[in-house]
Amino acid sequence: MHLRPLILIAVLAAAAIFLTEISVQPTSRFVLGIEPGVPAESVATELDAAGYADVEVIADLNALDVRATSGDLDALAAFDGVRYAEAVSRVVSADQPNDPLYSTQSSYLQRVQAPAAWDIEKGKPTVIVAVVDTGVDVRHVDLQPNIWFNPREIANNGFDDDGNGCVDDVNGCAFISDGAPGCQNITNGFVNDDIGHGTFVAGIIAAVNNGQGMVGVARGVKIMPVKVLDCYGSGDSVAAARGILYAARNGAKVINLSLGGLEQAQVMRDAVIEAMSRHGAIVIAASGNGGGPGVAFPAAFPESLAVGAANPGAEARAGFSSYGPEVDVVAVGEGVIGTIAANKCNVFIPCLGGTPYAQGNGTSFSTPQVSGLAALIYSLNPNLNANQVTDIIRNSATPLAPGNTPNWAGAGRINMLSALQAVRENRPPGEACVIATVHDGESFQCTSGRNIRMLQMDAPDLGQCGGTWAHDALRLIFLTPGRTVFLRFDVTRGDAQGRTLAAPLWRGSDGVDYNIAVLMVYVGLAKAADIGANNTTFHEWSFASQNWAQAARWNMWAPGKPFTGGC
Repeated sequence: MHLRPLILIAVLAAAAIFLTEISVQPTSRFVLGIEPGVPAESVATELDAAGYADVEVIADLNALDVRATSGDLDALAAFDGVRYAEAVSRVVSADQPNDPLYSTQSSYLQRVQAPAAWDIEKGKPTVIVAVVDTGVDVRHVDLQPNIWFNPREIANNGFDDDGNGCVDDVNGCAFISDGAPGCQNITNGFVNDDIGHGTFVAGIIAAVNNGQGMVGVARGVKIMPVKVLDCYGSGDSVAAARGILYAARNGAKVINLSLGGLEQAQVMRDAVIEAMSRHGAIVIAASGNGGGPGVAFPAAFPESLAVGAANPGAEARAGFSSYGPEVDVVAVGEGVIGTIAANKCNVFIPCLGGTPYAQGNGTSFSTPQVSGLAALIYSLNPNLNANQVTDIIRNSATPLAPGNTPNWAGAGRINMLSALQAVRENRPPGEACVIATVHDGESFQCTSGRNIRMLQMDAPDLGQCGGTWAHDALRLIFLTPGRTVFLRFDVTRGDAQGRTLAAPLWRGSDGVDYNIAVLMVYVGLAKAADIGANNTTFHEWSFASQNWAQAARWNMWAPGKPFTGGC
């Protein structure tokens, strides 16, 4: 038995340009994870006795590095004390775009694990992201290859060839029929950007990797320009609603709304609901730049995914970011790089050194980062629905401390790598935990030894009406020893007993990711009075549980159920 030295992974960066010239042979090298509490050396001795002579102990991983034939994988996994056996997989340095402004972008994109996420998915042209905004410069060098094209429309013939209600919409549609004084009323296929805001947003989402300027979060997807804001960046709820519906009805899977107002408009909410429920599009909206409590609409609609802004360190709220319980997640909103039409350099923001790029602040610019993540998720799995994508984005986020501003960060800072890993592996986001033992109805232990107390656990207490049943159901259904759950932690709360506070989720046979809130409603343990629109006890951690709580209301205190008149 002998030990081989490990080579620093940094060497890969220097050797990366040669990797395509190397012929990679099928691996005969395996890593064996050892059960906690079992010495790796003892398993190595057993392997040596069984004829596996090339075995290394990796002490810091409590694992073994084994050379064997490919057919030995199952045999290796069967040894006592082996938790898993898998082929050693090849890794390379994380994606590093060669666009000159990426060095500036990387300061915030690395905080959300974008470069590592790009090794999984960079975005597919089959995914369309609608930028419902001031329009888009469709000829920008960093955007032109990724602008959506409507193959059913003939350009500039003055007819609605495809019958979708918009004339000459080769690249998108405009809905400015009541512009402010000095602005043109622009409708149909004229999606030119009067001031540059929509172009900036589009670049954050999908600027191409061409060695010029910048790179977008989802560089391979298509941008659909939808113009609803006039030359002053103003619009109305009717134009916005029409733009949302146009985008959804013409194939956009992601709709970015870096706009908002303080007044709730049912016409806009109806459009958001149709986009999601009928067309499967996710609507992602900015929380607003008011700097205080009160999330703007349409972000405040429960059907939208509301995005706030973090500071450059990505740990605290950007001072301008509006906050409230409606915020779902945040991304960095200060010092963000975007694209600008060359002739719009100083209309709403100065360009960088006279180039068609700019750097700006606002929830308008944190929001398209989340839209880009949604586009990457759809690129990896186009069969997901909007609710599932929302759950993945929320539940993969990195929790952030509230500081002096509760409800500013929602589920936390987006984590692109964690989200895409969950999609690729077809599992809920979070840290895997195999339940070893259950201490009571609210806490359990993982096989790794971690002790967990569930967040948002509000079943009736033992001795109360339904309490015994509630705790038995938690043990027998949700907390069955051997079940794998995926944990989302809350860094803002502690437990005097030394237990980690987390929201566990598990994937059901129906493909839904269930958390304790969903289960409590599903099996009828949640009181109807506890399931109100303003009570987040049962749906803070999962959009799906909010749907259950507000729509199904299946509980044992409902009319016709056992506890309708009390116990």
